[in-house]
Amino acid sequence: MCYKDMSFCGSDCTKSSCIRHFGVAEKKAAEMWWGGPNAPVAFMDFSGSCPDYKPKGVCVKETIQ
Repeated sequence: MCYKDMSFCGSDCTKSSCIRHFGVAEKKAAEMWWGGPNAPVAFMDFSGSCPDYKPKGVCVKETIQ
């Protein structure tokens, strides 16, 4: 069992609009779901196979549709 029954990206990707992004808001939501800190969250590094991978330090303008 883990938060949202999915794996979040554990790479250094900076694309915050990605469904697999795990940021501050997701951490807070996971803690609320779990009822406290240390919520079970699954991570995988998708950077090698993701066409939308945006490495840390590379400035890329995202388009909101």
